[in-house]
Amino acid sequence: MTREPEWDDDDRDWALALTEFENNRCPVCGGQREECSDPASEGRWEVPLPTRCHRATSLAQKQAPYYAASEPGKAAAAHPEALLWEVHRRP
Repeated sequence: MTREPEWDDDDRDWALALTEFENNRCPVCGGQREECSDPASEGRWEVPLPTRCHRATSLAQKQAPYYAASEPGKAAAAHPEALLWEVHRRP
């Protein structure tokens, strides 16, 4: 009986390429380091106006009371970062 290898040469090449791509990612913007850190690229980036994620807005509105102190000098909800939140589409 002949076993087929899990990874052929193409699979290994793709895996190595992905590893190299991920290792060269900028931790700040997520782009490739040689592209985003090149001084010659300064001024070549365009930033369009943002769009709003209404799902995240709804979530932030519900979370706000748990992070805000109800009175000056009083703590917000105990460990609000430990709360588990879900967002569901209304029917």
